[in-house]
Amino acid sequence: DRMSAIEQPVFPADLAAMLGIEVKTLSRWIKEGKVPKEDVRLTAKTRYWHRSTLVKKKLIEAAPQAASNSESPVSH
Repeated sequence: DRMSAIEQPVFPADLAAMLGIEVKTLSRWIKEGKVPKEDVRLTAKTRYWHRSTLVKKKLIEAAPQAASNSESPVSH
């Protein structure tokens, strides 16, 4: 289902890795407004974003399974 692919949780360590930064830098970027606050905070330490939030903010690209109908560059 396309919607479930978009709404995958993205945890802080994963997002930091996707952006090529440390988790500490991610925390600073959230405070500075470069990255939106997480969508879900389960506990003080367990929090995540919906993949769609990060895609809308152009922080990450859509998941490959969600992008199957869209135009994507041909990889070489």
